Amino acid sequence: MEGVVEEGTASRRVNLGRPVAGKTGTTNGNNDAWFIGFTPDLVAGVYIGFDAPKSLEKGGSGSRLAAPVFNDFMNAALAGVPVSQFSMPTGMKEYRIGLHTGMVASADGPNAVIEAFKPGTRPPAAMATIEDDGMQSELSPSVRRAIETGAPGLF
Repeated sequence: MEGVVEEGTASRRVNLGRPVAGKTGTTNGNNDAWFIGFTPDLVAGVYIGFDAPKSLEKGGSGSRLAAPVFNDFMNAALAGVPVSQFSMPTGMKEYRIGLHTGMVASADGPNAVIEAFKPGTRPPAAMATIEDDGMQSELSPSVRRAIETGAPGLF
């Protein structure tokens, strides 16, 4: 969730000068917008919308409306609070995954990020999507190597 602030939808709107993570949100028709964010020390959520459903108009998104309010609040609330880092819970494992596939990415693959996974879970080895022209499948680099080299095993 740090990626939302570092390079995602809130990257131009949230700058606390400390580790921060969060999630933007916008409903269909731009009727509601929100940003839920947190640092290792504080969690805050901002909701923007009308009591009676009404569009917030073009640009009425969580990143454009709610994230700046979150940023202002957190900068004031954390003024004078020492900067602390997020810590990973015991047992978590980090994998380099593709931004667009969510599958394990090769060490030199472009468009990849490091993500943490709970014990007993890992990124998928294959992905299938339904496109206009039928099913499309993609294999992770490790599965593709195993198939191309004739390595035995179940896939």
